[in-house]
Amino acid sequence: MSDNDEQVDDPGVQRGRKRCRDPAKWKQNIAKRQRNRGEEYVSRTTGRHVPARCVGAPCRDGCFDKITRPIVDILHSNFWQIGDFGLQNSFLQKHVAQLPVKRRRPVLNHNAARRRSATLQYTLSHCQTSYTLCKTGFLSILGISEARVKTAMLSMSSTGSPRGDLRGHHSPGVMVSREVVNRVLQHILSFPTVSSHYTRAKSPHMRYLEGHLNIRKLPLVSTVDGRALSY
Repeated sequence: MSDNDEQVDDPGVQRGRKRCRDPAKWKQNIAKRQRNRGEEYVSRTTGRHVPARCVGAPCRDGCFDKITRPIVDILHSNFWQIGDFGLQNSFLQKHVAQLPVKRRRPVLNHNAARRRSATLQYTLSHCQTSYTLCKTGFLSILGISEARVKTAMLSMSSTGSPRGDLRGHHSPGVMVSREVVNRVLQHILSFPTVSSHYTRAKSPHMRYLEGHLNIRKLPLVSTVDGRALSY
């Protein structure tokens, strides 16, 4: 018998009827961790199977030959082992530098807006050796898209410090307001309750409705603070 079984079978441990909340085992959080680690996962929104991240095709500028294939695999693995979207953005912001444009082609219309305001320089380092890469080689080594780099650069503040990931911190549109929840709780607490004869010793704070009550006898409409509360 394992230690966990001994703890569960201990008569001195009081266990409730409800399951303990464990967000780490939720399917959406499992898929999120797999996505952040570059592993294959099933999308919770579309149900589509997304394959694992892998090293892309070599570029024409010979960046793979400059770094060598073993180091390419190490850089790719180290990036996805970070496993956190915000820290990965910080990694990209550190290794992608915005430089002023060195030269421009002459344009006929001087009033036209410039297409590019800065030049991006891509670098990766291994064992205190820094490698300057082209955009295609940089994206292929890390196995990411150009949109991921743009997202990371846009999330940088004006002072150059990275911003936190703001996803998942907003209030959902279908969320019930706290005022309505409190009104429902007040209505439920207005019912007369009694303590159970069998569980009084184990859980003295548990309260139950009286046995002669049923749905028909309970009021379906109640007023809280002068407003009607219906079910």
